[in-house]
Amino acid sequence: MLVMATYAQAITWADAAWGGLRAGHRTAPPQPVFVRLEAPGEAEAAAAAAAAAAKQQPKQQKQPKQPKKPKQPKEAKAEQEQQQQQQVAVETQTVA
Repeated sequence: MLVMATYAQAITWADAAWGGLRAGHRTAPPQPVFVRLEAPGEAEAAAAAAAAAAKQQPKQQKQPKQPKKPKQPKEAKAEQEQQQQQQVAVETQTVA
């Protein structure tokens, strides 16, 4: 008992301070102190209330899907790239 008395006297609230743990220190997951006591039927009533609340919330309408753009053949893509390069070349000539 003597060991417990000296230990209790050695640690006080005045000794408590912030910064006592290093960064990244992991603690044990919390455990309940007391067993949860529920009244009979309480769990079913809570589930029914949650279901009723979910039904009352308006559902979001889905957006209609946009039609996909038709794929261009490789020749059309190549022509488009050439036109863009020509436009860039003309713009750089006028700027210079």
